[in-house]
Amino acid sequence: MQKVTSEETGSPWSMFHVSEQMMVLDALSTHCHTMEDLQSSNYIVKGYDKRDYVDAGKCKHCNVAQLKAEPEKPCQFHPFKRNKWNVNKPYKCCWLTGTEPGAQGCRTSATHDFQPTFRSIRHRDFQQTPSPSGQLKCRAVVLDCEMAGVVGGGPGEPILLCVADYATGAVILNRYIYPRKTINAMRSSVHGISKKTLSDALAQGEVLDGWQGARSELWKYIDADTILVGHALENDLDALRIIHHRVVDSAILSRKEVGGGRFWGLQALCSELVNLDIRKNKHGIHDCLEDVLATREVVLCCTRNKEIFRIWTEGKKIEQRRLMKKREEELKKKREEKLKIQDQQKETERKEKQARNIKYSK
Repeated sequence: MQKVTSEETGSPWSMFHVSEQMMVLDALSTHCHTMEDLQSSNYIVKGYDKRDYVDAGKCKHCNVAQLKAEPEKPCQFHPFKRNKWNVNKPYKCCWLTGTEPGAQGCRTSATHDFQPTFRSIRHRDFQQTPSPSGQLKCRAVVLDCEMAGVVGGGPGEPILLCVADYATGAVILNRYIYPRKTINAMRSSVHGISKKTLSDALAQGEVLDGWQGARSELWKYIDADTILVGHALENDLDALRIIHHRVVDSAILSRKEVGGGRFWGLQALCSELVNLDIRKNKHGIHDCLEDVLATREVVLCCTRNKEIFRIWTEGKKIEQRRLMKKREEELKKKREEKLKIQDQQKETERKEKQARNIKYSK
């Protein structure tokens, strides 16, 4: 292996000689996920079909799923959203706190008003990554987006797209995106991007035009044969409305290898697998480009440094078994305590009944 060390470059990011890059890409390609893996991780893997969303709506008032709604029961709801910070009066519309038995709302409607879910509406905009056309595209890229909330709700829209070449680590895109919908939740505490930052970039003509412009820009560098690498990449592809089947996701790699369904965040994987401390002295704020390059390091470790990944995996399996055993013991203890209380209640009721019988017999 001819990896260039961080001591040689002064950088924490791996670099490879040209002769080594093909091996890096070949190792990656053997770890592309199956369609089943992608679907189970909430990736959209095919185009919109309204038949997939039959009875999949949600009531706009009480938020109950159409499939779970009981036809004989009316719709109960609050016309105002809950204010979790006001414990004494969380709803503007009434004095209910939500802790009362059976309290589901202060308004009642005979029927539900089912509306399409955000996912089904957004799915209509999804497109497959273009097929190879003979133009030279990247063999593998790592990507990440940062999001902001917009009017109309849903998971939000992308405001920053960062992309790097997987083999070389070279930055391909680091562009702000100005959403076509009005931003109502900037989420600056997550990514550090302010409205002023976006506005200044817009004034200088340095932004991409919504997710549509971001997707078009990304497609200049990739096609359907490109391997997309990311961490929980389903969220980024969802934001860009992209259907892509050649994916290596560090969240899926770690979860599937350990088993048990646990999700490891990028920061934890970086610390535990590659001894990399990201978001340092940033109060947890994401640096999108740093996250891209950090994800690359994690996936390089998982796909090339297999012994390190195996040792980490075995350790996590042992940790999982210990946690499961601890949970089982706690549940057993709770069940025993519950049975003990029930037995005490029964004994108290028996004594009270016995005392009443003695009283009446006299």
